[in-house]
Amino acid sequence: MGTIVIHPENETQQKALQLILDGFKVPYENEPSSDATEYLLSTQANKEWLDTAIIEAKNGEGIEIKLEDLWK
Repeated sequence: MGTIVIHPENETQQKALQLILDGFKVPYENEPSSDATEYLLSTQANKEWLDTAIIEAKNGEGIEIKLEDLWK
């Protein structure tokens, strides 16, 4: 069976959803919300890669791809 990712907007919605899932005996996991920055900076290798990418972009060494060419 597939996975459904639900993003409740507040604690009330989260509690209601948990009650429904419990009632149907559907297993679920609560995970704290995370942002992309926290994930990207989670390892030293990622930090170094990002620092290098930022420096390259500032020096004009990045590659520009037009939006309409992105999926070609």
